[in-house]
Amino acid sequence: MGYEYTVRGWLKAHEATHLAQWFEQLKPRLSASAAYAVEHAPQWFTVGGDRGNYLSFATESTSAHLGYLEYLSLLAAEVAPCTGLLTITGEWLVDGRGQFVIVEDGSLRSVPLGHLLDVASPWRALYRAIHYMGRDELPMRPPAELSVEAALAGRDSVKGWFHWEYDARRADPAAVAAPYLKRWDPRVAASVGFQCQYGHDCMVIGQDGVDAAALAARLAEMSADFPDSWGVLYASDAAERVQQPLAVQGGKLSLLPEVRLRDLDDPLLVPYEVSKAYAGLGTGYVTLHLKWNGDLDGLAPRVAAALDATPGSLRRREDSDIGGPLYLMDVPHHTLALVRNHGQDPSAPPPAEHAYALFLFADHAAPPDSLPPMASDAAARLRAAGLDAWVE
Repeated sequence: MGYEYTVRGWLKAHEATHLAQWFEQLKPRLSASAAYAVEHAPQWFTVGGDRGNYLSFATESTSAHLGYLEYLSLLAAEVAPCTGLLTITGEWLVDGRGQFVIVEDGSLRSVPLGHLLDVASPWRALYRAIHYMGRDELPMRPPAELSVEAALAGRDSVKGWFHWEYDARRADPAAVAAPYLKRWDPRVAASVGFQCQYGHDCMVIGQDGVDAAALAARLAEMSADFPDSWGVLYASDAAERVQQPLAVQGGKLSLLPEVRLRDLDDPLLVPYEVSKAYAGLGTGYVTLHLKWNGDLDGLAPRVAAALDATPGSLRRREDSDIGGPLYLMDVPHHTLALVRNHGQDPSAPPPAEHAYALFLFADHAAPPDSLPPMASDAAARLRAAGLDAWVE
């Protein structure tokens, strides 16, 4: 089947209305694959909101993200001011192939991969939740342990998705949801849509003027009857600058750290080039192996110095997902992760020649096929610094 991505996204136009009218207008400017998505818009997009100013979608696919990216890049330029978020997660949490793309007014910008790898970043928490939900590996806490009402107070713009898993009879998801939606705010229920692609059923939502806490409670209530289903709800004020994500699964809610989508001054955020996505979304990673007769804390500064890591970017993290403890460091358009090799007890003293691994990940802004030559250069620099290093 090929490598599969989980694709979730939404866009809100702040002034423009009736986004459905753009489907046919933009179609002549799209590639054949993206135009196909527009031709089948009811299955690929849901237009919500009282003014038709929300666009939402959700699917699993080997390539559908490309059409969405292409369409959003054109739509955002036409309906600015607007805000949106596209999350693309891969089959493995740390394989370097997932990407988050922020829509701000007329442009798309890529969230640096280092933010998705760093456990101290709020983006990593969201990335991890989307990846692990449905795999029974994301700890969920009941609402009683959280100040859901306080966190959602004043945030009446809601958007999000709910991934359905129910019996094998392949019932219409709209029919499955109907008894629950009758108990929802009618305005919210009217903005709900269903995306049924490639055997995956998702419900998407987009609406203003909503009691977000009440909606979260309704989603939790619904998910309690479908324990293998899960979703993420985003709540914000009308300006959409800061989003409060909320994960829902098995009748439980879990607040995630806030993420900021507007007025970002992060110098690592770069314009998202759709042509690069078509050339190959995410390039995975390359592994270097090192031998070093000391511990990780002693090795990390030497590696950072040998590779001219960005000053101040070296940071130690405890991260069980990638084999922590580990050190992250940045070089232009790349993030590096230094760990002890898998299968070795991090609490044990290092042997005389302890093996370490250095993972090299490429951002969207990196040149195509940058990893192989970079890995060879990094190995040569490390050897010149007196370290035994080689490319896997």
